[in-house]
Amino acid sequence: MKKYLYLVLITLISSVFFFLRIESSFRMPPSYNYDSDFGRDLLRMYEILHGKLTLIGPQLSFAGLHMAPYSFYIFAPFLLLANYDHRILFYVNGFVFLLGFIALFIFLKKKWGKNFAFLSVLWLLTTPYLILSARTPGNGFSYLILFIFVILALFYKNKVSNKQHFGIGLLEGIIINFHPINLLIAVPLHLGKIIFLTKESVNQKIKSGLVALFGMGITFAPVALFELKHDFVITKSLLNPAYYLAYFASGKVSSSSFIQSVWSLHSTTSSLIPFSMIGLLAVNILLFTKNKGGRKNILFFVVGLLNVLFLVLLKQGAVHYFLPTLLLLQLILLIQANEFRFKYAFFVMLIGLNLLFFPVRLYQPSRNLTQVETNFKTIVQGNFLPRENLNVILINETHLSKVGYEYRYLLKKYNYAVDDEYSYNLSKYLLVVDEGSTVKNFTNEKSWEFDQFGDKELVNSQKVNRATFFLFKK
Repeated sequence: MKKYLYLVLITLISSVFFFLRIESSFRMPPSYNYDSDFGRDLLRMYEILHGKLTLIGPQLSFAGLHMAPYSFYIFAPFLLLANYDHRILFYVNGFVFLLGFIALFIFLKKKWGKNFAFLSVLWLLTTPYLILSARTPGNGFSYLILFIFVILALFYKNKVSNKQHFGIGLLEGIIINFHPINLLIAVPLHLGKIIFLTKESVNQKIKSGLVALFGMGITFAPVALFELKHDFVITKSLLNPAYYLAYFASGKVSSSSFIQSVWSLHSTTSSLIPFSMIGLLAVNILLFTKNKGGRKNILFFVVGLLNVLFLVLLKQGAVHYFLPTLLLLQLILLIQANEFRFKYAFFVMLIGLNLLFFPVRLYQPSRNLTQVETNFKTIVQGNFLPRENLNVILINETHLSKVGYEYRYLLKKYNYAVDDEYSYNLSKYLLVVDEGSTVKNFTNEKSWEFDQFGDKELVNSQKVNRATFFLFKK
């Protein structure tokens, strides 16, 4: 009976912890700029559920790059089951993380014993960035729970058949299609394992490597099909020097020194985990020099170190860029600390740090789609808007949400025929949603979207709480 008590205990702790955090606030402010991304994802899922299938996922911020749309198709059925109530995606995402951590405890208990497995999972459970990921369904976060098992499989699986190489490669490909930053971890770890850690002939290593790469590559089939159908538009964008010149000329790449970049990475990631990425790396270095581990430890440590250096040299990046490297460093630390004499006291301290320095400030009330929808119902349920020939512009404190994906989703949900974000010039009516900006006269407001719509006159306006809705026509 005792062997089940730990499982029951960790299940209860996980359930209470995750679902209270999911309910405590809708979204953390660091993911505020993802409101537009979340609205975009909801819109694409709605279109998929209404027969408009897609071969590509969300557009990334560099050179028009798209990956495969696995996140859309995974979450879309749940949105349908909940009658398009977006909150279901948060519960599903959190529940998947919960099940994942239960499975992780069962796996680690066999490797490390139940006491250290319990502390290890509890440390992960209380880490802020993993809580953020469990509460944020989307391509930048949802894959992390799966990535844990892939990394551990690569470390602990000694004899790997070609079928297993293919299967692991397939999972890695799906993870990379959630976000390509994961390629910098998945590919070196998998190929490094084949080259340096397997006792096989050179021919067999080549075969295993090709099988693993084929598993990864096959997950890009939707994007490849899209490219064939659209004259390789994504590839041409990636090969266009103008994108790279514009990127470096835009000021997005900092001119800070190496030391300044290290400090910036420390500061940025200290709210994601109290130790910060630099602190995690430092502890790993200390344990690595003390343990003097074998080739397996060296491979994982070197891949982790190189990814930290990459992020330092990158000198910029959104929050989700840091998560795969943080996860790898945490898992390396767990693996190395298993041989540490004072590991129990050490991880009790780490859990205490997670709780003591938990970024409560990030859980202050913030904008959320439930409140947005409540306000918007007043508009869509009246006679304020025309049912077709309509486009949308959103004005608020973040520039990333100009096209108002969340409002486009709500309009479609309430059976309005809204034009897409590339057709302002074809639309007859324009809905401008002002969520508390300082703009006084939208008739003369300048932006690409306004310029595309052209000359306009105000037809109607209505204020609902802090939001003001303006309807223009050509």
